[in-house]
Amino acid sequence: MSAYLAIPLVLVSGILSKIDARDIGATERDIARGVYAAFILICGIGHLEGFISFYWPRYDVFAYWQAITATVSWAAVYVTYRIRHTLAIGI
Repeated sequence: MSAYLAIPLVLVSGILSKIDARDIGATERDIARGVYAAFILICGIGHLEGFISFYWPRYDVFAYWQAITATVSWAAVYVTYRIRHTLAIGI
């Protein structure tokens, strides 16, 4: 579970470390890192909600979370499609 929190922090800290007073704009790779960080974090929360459902079975709330997860997942697919030419170099 802690990896689902650590990976987004590493990705976002990489974005923040590149931003300085002269370069405020985000590149496609920075946007991709942010989307991937959100994707991993949301998936981790989805695993946590699976555990919570044993004690608090609010499946309506979990259904909304699954819709959010699907939306962010498709955003990650779109970003991956947009930057697919740079994936060989690394994100």
